[in-house]
Amino acid sequence: MRNLTPTLMFMMLGPACAGGGGLAAYDPDAETDTDTDTDSDSDTDTDTDADSDSDSDTDTDPGFQAPSLISFEARDLTDRIDVAFRVTDPDNDIDGGSLELIVDGTPFDLVIPGDIDVWNPAGESIVSIPINVCDSGSHTFAGRVTDNRGLTSSQMSDSVSLGGDAVIVPETGDDSLSATDAGLIAPPTYICGDLYAASNDSEGYTGDQDWIVVEPSTSGLWTFTLTWSDLASDYDLHIYDEFGPVANSIQDGSLQPESVDTYMWSGSYYYIIVAGWNGNGGDWTLLLQ
Repeated sequence: MRNLTPTLMFMMLGPACAGGGGLAAYDPDAETDTDTDTDSDSDTDTDTDADSDSDSDTDTDPGFQAPSLISFEARDLTDRIDVAFRVTDPDNDIDGGSLELIVDGTPFDLVIPGDIDVWNPAGESIVSIPINVCDSGSHTFAGRVTDNRGLTSSQMSDSVSLGGDAVIVPETGDDSLSATDAGLIAPPTYICGDLYAASNDSEGYTGDQDWIVVEPSTSGLWTFTLTWSDLASDYDLHIYDEFGPVANSIQDGSLQPESVDTYMWSGSYYYIIVAGWNGNGGDWTLLLQ
């Protein structure tokens, strides 16, 4: 029989034409012939045709203008990063163009408007990037827009630092005596950890367990939802108060999430245990709300 109760030790991311002025022809009879040719046909006719092939026609088309990126901001929203931007497009030819979004140096070409999560040509547009709430560190974002004629705006950039949105469970919190104290929590709260092994002996857990103690800020029905990174593994969720088991979620196999609802009282302390029944070690995320 599968004993699913953990051992309690202690309960409490062209040039213009010339004017035709050639040299006059030399007349060898000029020395003896005193007749003066008064014929005005001296081949000095001037072509007054306005079509002088000087290519001086002026194109009155003012030309097309590149779009402008007038604002660009990255926002940390716990489970995603929203990249918000505004575009001005004098020629109204941005549709079918693109946003080149560069995330930590890697470029992504997003078609406008199809690949933009919220497209507003007259206001703020948004691209949402899902993230793991357990991720930490700084990330950089840059972008520029190109219209459907190939004209491109200048580039703008922003950065965001992740972290502080979740309780991180260290590897040392493996029993009630070393449980990670998450302190006073309010919904929603994310708790993140890492199991180094997942195994059992048919009676109980023989791999890693992560223990967390919480104090709810409000009394009421709380929902616990556990997910993990290794899709072939089977992780379980147990909740205790100082008197014993309160609730658990122990689905057979690798089906996830593990989820359970339980009532918690403010001013009381509850232990949460994440344990691996079989499979591999890996990251897990628990949402309390």
